This record gives sequence, C-alpha cells and structure tokens, in this order.
Amino acid sequence: MEPSRFESYRDTSYKFMLQHAFQAMPARINEILQREGWVHFTDFMAAVERSGRILAQFTGKPNAQTIIDRGVDFGMKEMYDLANTDAMHRLLSGAFFGEQGGDPDPQLSIDALERVGVNVWKDIAKMVFVASQQGMYVRSGRDILDSATPDTLLFLGFISQKDQTPEVILKLTKAFGLASPRHLIALTFAVADAELTSEDLDRSLGDFPMLTELVNRCPGNPHKGIVFSEVELDRPVI
Repeated sequence: MEPSRFESYRDTSYKFMLQHAFQAMPARINEILQREGWVHFTDFMAAVERSGRILAQFTGKPNAQTIIDRGVDFGMKEMYDLANTDAMHRLLSGAFFGEQGGDPDPQLSIDALERVGVNVWKDIAKMVFVASQQGMYVRSGRDILDSATPDTLLFLGFISQKDQTPEVILKLTKAFGLASPRHLIALTFAVADAELTSEDLDRSLGDFPMLTELVNRCPGNPHKGIVFSEVELDRPVI
C-alpha cells in the first residue's frame, strides 16, 4: 500500500521524536529504521501491533474490574494498551541498544522516551499525529480535515457524539462496513488513538480490504483480525 500524503508528515515527526528521545543523529535514525523495516511510521505501528498481540496472549488478561465497570471491549482495550506499551519498549530497546543478557532491556527505552514525554504507546501515536498536523499546516496552510470526505466527517462527528441519529448510523454502517458493534468499536478506538487518520478513512471508503488492513495494523484495535465488508441493510446493526 502506497503511503498517503499525510503519511510523509507522520514519518518526519516520528523520526524527529526518535532522534530526540534516543539522542541520535538523523543518519543513525535512518540506518536503524531501515535495518528494522520501520521506514514509515505505519511500519513501526504494525510491528508494535504484532508484538503486542503476542505479548498479550502469553502475559495479559482483561482486568475484571474494568469489565464490570466499562464492559468487555474496554477490558480488552486496556489489556492491549499495556501489552503494546511493553512491545514498544522492547522493540525500541532492541533496535537502539541491542540485547542485554539475551533480551532487550525495556527500561532503556522507557528512559529515552521520557525525554519527549512518551509514557505509553498511545502517547507516541497521538504526539506524532499532532506534530504532523502542525507540519502540514506550516508547509501547506491546510489541515488534514480540509480535504476530508462528507462520510469521514460524519463518522468523526458520530464518535464525538455530535450526531448519532438512526439515519446517520445507517449511512455509516453502509459506508464503512460496520456489520456489528465490534466493527464500530475497532474503528472508533483506532481513530480515537490517532492510529487511523481521517485520510485513512477517506482512502478506504468503498475499499473494504484496505480498511481491514488499516484497522488491523492499529495496536489499539481490540478486535484482532476483524474483517470489514459491504453491508446491505435497511436498518443499522450497530
């Protein structure tokens, strides 16, 4: 999949953050990212998702109190957030410092990322997004939402609880293949964590295999392996 136009801004912001966190020159950052296969921010995000999913299978379980208070989906999200943060630190420690005693030392990454205010996985995704927005505006005078499609803007309004009428829900169900509440939750968490951008939504409209790929590379998606497809309904199912 070719990177989006906005992705170039995210790539720059992500490299700049790593440069300051790990106190490395740009050439060194590029060398490490090439070696690890994380040339684009989306490459790194997908690596965190894969590693976090594996760590969650072996060491994680949803918090019972979270499930009682907020439901199973939030319990799964919390579990994956913890696993993704651990995965992020293990991946970055291994890439920048190598293995110590056979395994990467996550504390080395924790210390480095504290320099730039990153404590959990969600921090890096959101900070990269904000910096990218600023970079895009400075260079082009445009915001990412300036070119967003009506369906994408409708979805963003829906998840911010601005417009949740049955008519809107039906339209979003068809536009984004929201065949179940799980599909809505997966897409909502990915967007809310800034792992999926409005441009990603624009690009994947009508292309459900692309939307499936984009959502499943997002570490914050609690429904791993979910598949989006066309939904033909007279009423919404979410």
